[in-house]
Amino acid sequence: MFQMTDADGFEPESNQHDLVVLAISRREVETGHWASALERLLKITDNHTSARSIQGRLLVMFQGYDADRRSLAEIAEVRAYMRGLTAAWPFWITFLLPDPEAVGPVLSLLVDLRRLHQDGLFEADLEQAQEVVTRLVAAHREICGVLNLPGGPRIEQRFLAVCGELGFSN
Repeated sequence: MFQMTDADGFEPESNQHDLVVLAISRREVETGHWASALERLLKITDNHTSARSIQGRLLVMFQGYDADRRSLAEIAEVRAYMRGLTAAWPFWITFLLPDPEAVGPVLSLLVDLRRLHQDGLFEADLEQAQEVVTRLVAAHREICGVLNLPGGPRIEQRFLAVCGELGFSN
């Protein structure tokens, strides 16, 4: 089931979510206001039932950048937005769909990348990537403990494997 809603209409406890898309508008990014996104994310981590219903089902989507030829990771405002949001809500490992297509874009915004070629290949700063991954893993362990969520070690291992696939770890 797919449904678009804002924070007011978002009911994570409904248990009817195959996938939850956190849609972030270009306007939100350019104004640097991540309060709406944070409000939606906080609803997920409000209690065990909400968190459990969204665990492993979240995608992040930035709207309004289709005409921009740069990748999102090359847009300073998008990186700053995502880093600010992550400082306030670092629980991506627990809730992102455990797939390179979901994890890669989030990580690419949290780690400095260097373009290798004109064809869009990038290289991550591995030291910084390891620091980011370590912080995300600590947050994952914390939220799983606080909300008594199942599958913590399994989710963590899958995330670390995806990081390896994406070149964000040694």
